[in-house]
Amino acid sequence: MADSLTGFTAPGAPPSGPKLASTVMLLRDLPSGGIEVFLVKRSGKSSFMGGAYVFPGGKVDADDGSAEIEAAVLPETLTQAAARLGDRRAALSLGVAAVREVLEEAGVLLGRGPGGQAPEPAAIRAAREALNDRRDRFSELVERAAWELDLSLLEPWSHWITPSREPKRFDTRFYVARAPAEQQASSDRFETTDAVWLSPSVALERHAALEIFLPPPTLVNLLELAPHRSVDAVMSAARVKPIAPILPKLGMDGPHLAILLPWAPEYASTEGEGEAAADHPARGDIDRVVLEGERWIARSHGVGTATGIR
Repeated sequence: MADSLTGFTAPGAPPSGPKLASTVMLLRDLPSGGIEVFLVKRSGKSSFMGGAYVFPGGKVDADDGSAEIEAAVLPETLTQAAARLGDRRAALSLGVAAVREVLEEAGVLLGRGPGGQAPEPAAIRAAREALNDRRDRFSELVERAAWELDLSLLEPWSHWITPSREPKRFDTRFYVARAPAEQQASSDRFETTDAVWLSPSVALERHAALEIFLPPPTLVNLLELAPHRSVDAVMSAARVKPIAPILPKLGMDGPHLAILLPWAPEYASTEGEGEAAADHPARGDIDRVVLEGERWIARSHGVGTATGIR
């Protein structure tokens, strides 16, 4: 049975195949130094992570890899994305899904309007409403607005797969992107009910204080963003950051439910899909995320991180 707060089930749920998904960490610089990231609060009616604060994102649609939408993608940016990902079709589908979800959940277009100009706010609002109402396919909206989608604005950051013991699973690429200065991000008031710009450190502090709820992948990605002092620094780090699938296992850390990462000592002996990898390319200091009370806490071998989350 799924927990309404965590989205996770008790051990023993039958595995299901993960659906491809894309998520975008939309970033902007703070005038005083440092960065902020855009977070949306998922509707409490959502069957997955309802009420959680997450980055805009969602599953890949068939239209995201269509010939119609490919015609609207700046060709050189698709070539660059394919070189980074190693697969042109996957780069198209995942990249377009990322652009679409940012438009739908943040009201921001990662692309340009006719003639290379900034997209018109009215056109963005109309397309967003049509997406939320499921009136038109994204490719139809893009063609109507004569937009050009720019996948070079996205840089891959991480790759997470939901544990195999979960009823709803996603194979998710996390991207970072600079928020266009001329556009204002906001909640769609449909799939999401609130939106905030927060520095990674403030988001982590508010999570620790139980003011907001962050799921494990969101928590870990924020911890990785926290040391960077500018969007340029994040984008530069993304270009050289090792990326490999992280498939956690759902287990226990003492009396607490835990998400064990592939390099955790207990990973190999814990039930679930995935192979232990002490030399995992994406290995960091954190090897588990533990649910204590009503919050997830990032830990390394049972020792709390030095981020205000003990």
